[in-house]
Amino acid sequence: MVSYPQWARERAMKVEEVILRVASGQSTFWQAVRVLNRSPRHVRRLMQRSRHHGFAALLDGRTGRPSTKRMP
Repeated sequence: MVSYPQWARERAMKVEEVILRVASGQSTFWQAVRVLNRSPRHVRRLMQRSRHHGFAALLDGRTGRPSTKRMP
């Protein structure tokens, strides 16, 4: 398992909190779009990924991989 920096985990927790508010009916989908400053399409995808894969889906999947632009 990849170790994520504290700021990355905090950002994912914020996204999870907003998504859970929408799911429980405390806020609307459009409020989530404004709070997260993302497009409606991206927020829908985040919500779908979090439903299927949980909190881990909200973390950046590129962490731990070397850059493709890395020099040999």
